[in-house]
Amino acid sequence: MKGVTALLEATLAGIILIMLFMYFFPQFSIKTEWTSNLLQQTTNDVLLIIDNTNQVYNFARNNQNFDSFMRRLFPNSVYIWWKSVDNLPGAQNTEKLYFTKAKKATIVDVVNYNGAFRVYSFTLYLGYVF
Repeated sequence: MKGVTALLEATLAGIILIMLFMYFFPQFSIKTEWTSNLLQQTTNDVLLIIDNTNQVYNFARNNQNFDSFMRRLFPNSVYIWWKSVDNLPGAQNTEKLYFTKAKKATIVDVVNYNGAFRVYSFTLYLGYVF
């Protein structure tokens, strides 16, 4: 009987030590932000494409051209998009969709507007419904 008691005590002490090690030294898990970073990079790339094709002013003033460009760029996609333009008369903003998780990228542009230079910003939001 004395041997069984010693065996139970040793087993219990071993379990307690294992539980303490697990508490003080938890297992490491790797959590990547790959989806968030990929979305941010895609947003930056789309804005760079818009800038390189010299369509920033056109898309800032015309929602239809902007939407058709984005539909051609992302056919059958789960992405949603909208834009915001600051400090440009006649610019058309698209409405922000609710229940979305989106990343944004902004570009500052200059345009000759009625003989004077205007500095405006074009912000692209790209995301998905969550």
